[in-house]
Amino acid sequence: PHRILYNFQSHCWTEVPESMSILKKQRDRWQRGLIQILSFHKRMIGNPRYGRYGLVGFPYFVIVEVLGPWLEFLGIIAFIAGLAAGWLYIGVLVFYLATNLLFSFALSVASLYIGDYDRPQFPARDRVVLILTSLAETFGFRQIVSFFRITGFVSVLRKITGWGTMTRRGFLRKGRARI
Repeated sequence: PHRILYNFQSHCWTEVPESMSILKKQRDRWQRGLIQILSFHKRMIGNPRYGRYGLVGFPYFVIVEVLGPWLEFLGIIAFIAGLAAGWLYIGVLVFYLATNLLFSFALSVASLYIGDYDRPQFPARDRVVLILTSLAETFGFRQIVSFFRITGFVSVLRKITGWGTMTRRGFLRKGRARI
């Protein structure tokens, strides 16, 4: 008897962890939370009764956000094995890197566009920096975060619960912490 509404103007700001250990805890916690929500609402996954959320939204989260890190990890292993065994050619390497970079770049630009759709959140110069950063994020950082998300999945299997504590400094504005 309820409807789920969405406001495209809503934004969530999160504080960037200052160390890899805090980043790992954060992403592990986020992944466990996602899996808990999907498990709680599993009847919605692929269910036409829930409209776009059941047919598109929830399957997206299962396939891309839960299974995606595993597929990426397996792809990296297959890629390294292929290079080591001499099964990959330079053309395949270039194609793999180009499509990976292009897809990641397109996703980041689309996310930025959606966030700025009605009311720009960032000055033009900052948007350019964000877009260029999204290119750099594709090499290394993304793989590390995917690994942390896999550890979150494993934490669910190990029945680890609780959110723990996060060390935060707060958002700085004019020399003062704003939380």
